[in-house]
Amino acid sequence: MSFLDDIATAEVVEEKINILIFGQSGVGKTTFAGSGPNNGEKVLILSIEDGLRSIAKEGNKTQIKRINTWGEMLEAAEYIEQHPHQWDWVVIDSVSHMQEKLIWSDIVERGIARNPERKEYSTRQLQEYNEAKNMFMNILERFMSSDANIIMIALSEVSEDQEGDSYVHPNIAGQKGGLAQWLVSRCNLVGLLRFGKIADKQGKMRLVRQLEFKSRPGASIKDQTSLFSKPITQPTLAKLADKLAAETPKTTQEDAENKKEA
Repeated sequence: MSFLDDIATAEVVEEKINILIFGQSGVGKTTFAGSGPNNGEKVLILSIEDGLRSIAKEGNKTQIKRINTWGEMLEAAEYIEQHPHQWDWVVIDSVSHMQEKLIWSDIVERGIARNPERKEYSTRQLQEYNEAKNMFMNILERFMSSDANIIMIALSEVSEDQEGDSYVHPNIAGQKGGLAQWLVSRCNLVGLLRFGKIADKQGKMRLVRQLEFKSRPGASIKDQTSLFSKPITQPTLAKLADKLAAETPKTTQEDAENKKEA
């Protein structure tokens, strides 16, 4: 095999995608995760928090893997690395809860094993914060570096910037917002799921859910695909997937060669 054997033109290169969706509690983030194409047939949710009742309905084929320990999260990452195409979408619900429920529980448990006199909720050590940061970054890097399409769910938080202006961002603890900024920088799409008002056909305002990606002041969101200039109203994962698929048609190497010969 020579260096040139696996070179392809840009028109036939298909890239996986990493997506971060954040929003306040109760806005419907898990509902979104459980609304994939074909009734979620090729969607896997790694469920770290409760709240699956919203997607528990007849005909929903979304697959659920409950993650209760850090060890189970490591097993999930390894499996996805080895089988990235078993599902069209792998959803981590949520990275916010993963920090406290999995990472810190593991750190504290190991700390108590070393020092039985330590209380579960005693003061956390400086080196433990650094360990928690590394655990968070390393596990998500493994998922995002795999060939699987990854969606990460997070809670939202409102803070003030240096000018005193409010902005909404993913609620991820660590480095005074630096860990959240790192995750945003690693994603192709970062969306805010929120409630908004739109006018119906009679001109009456009604409350709907909206998912916005287009960068704007006051929100840590972005769209590297340039596909989402407007919010998705009453968003579903199926709508998002259809939009991505429609705008990025698949072209095989054979198709490209035939086109070149013509």
